[in-house]
Amino acid sequence: MRKNTKQLVLYGHKAVAAEERGSLIQPIKATCAIVIAWIASILIFPDSHPIVATITAFLAIQPSISQAFRFGAENTVGAILGTSVALILGIAFPGNYKLLIIAGGIVGITIGWILKFGYNAICQMVISTMFVAAIIPTNSGYAFVRVMESLLGAAVGFVVNLIIVPPIQIEPAYKKMRSLADITSSTMQGLSEALRVPDKVTDTRLFNRNIELMKHGIQSADQAVEKAKESMLLNHKAKKMRAKFDDDVLVLFRLERIAGHLIGMLHVYMDSFTPELSKDSAVKEISRQLNKAAHDTQLFKRQWKPNKSNRFMQKVIRNKVAVDTTPPTSAIPILTTPLRVTKPDPIHWVAIGSMLADLKRIHDLVTGRIR
Repeated sequence: MRKNTKQLVLYGHKAVAAEERGSLIQPIKATCAIVIAWIASILIFPDSHPIVATITAFLAIQPSISQAFRFGAENTVGAILGTSVALILGIAFPGNYKLLIIAGGIVGITIGWILKFGYNAICQMVISTMFVAAIIPTNSGYAFVRVMESLLGAAVGFVVNLIIVPPIQIEPAYKKMRSLADITSSTMQGLSEALRVPDKVTDTRLFNRNIELMKHGIQSADQAVEKAKESMLLNHKAKKMRAKFDDDVLVLFRLERIAGHLIGMLHVYMDSFTPELSKDSAVKEISRQLNKAAHDTQLFKRQWKPNKSNRFMQKVIRNKVAVDTTPPTSAIPILTTPLRVTKPDPIHWVAIGSMLADLKRIHDLVTGRIR
């Protein structure tokens, strides 16, 4: 019983917890926004409870400035339309506030769906409609106050986001890029070994898993890149790093194409490879080329490291310290001339030819001949 309870607690925590803890700046900004909105609402609307402005300011604290601006726009439009709907319904059905509440919610959802509003805008419109519809019978001026409080909260949240600039989500993107390079490189090494010493059952199980990992890695890297780009919008701190990040994303696209061709080679191995093929001279050379490509794929990560090395080099330049900039042997690309086969295997030429075609594209992408 105690074990089941512990597992249930762990599962519940995993269901609601994020992959990693967010920046400490977010709760600090949220606290500042709540306090400022509370004080401003009391000063501007002394006869109203400062609830709406405080909640709106809290919700307006987003991971990026562009998201905060989008939330403010959605909140403003939703509050104005929701209040307008409630006023119209109040004129059409005077005195029946219970009917106004349910009718306001249904009408708000319908209008939001017709106008193709986002979820946040629809929620704001429905909440505004139901709030105003419920309070109109006792406070006819609440509609105006509701809109102004929403505007105040959204404005406070946006200004706090501008002053306390949210962190640029660039390091998570680099982390996903490096992870994709690792799994792609290790899969190349695994295929290289399998071509030399095939074990079809074990290799098939391993390669199917690696294919899923590479596909998931590509998807995760693309999502992290989109988050990083969104965090750069309207962020003045992003000017210095945007150009380099765009170049790094182009390298990521090359790596994703490499992973795609590698997946094709894995399918050929799992579908058509036989043990006697490991003795073929072309297959032996493909294995050697894959091993070299795996090494050079790891070098992609050198471009995706944090900027600590850049700061170190700036310090070296300022102090005029002599530094040996020759890269270590392991950091020098070893994939040189592409593989050419003049005499194809008369029986298995389709499988070998397919691998050669994918290997040629991998070679061109790794060496930068194709970008």
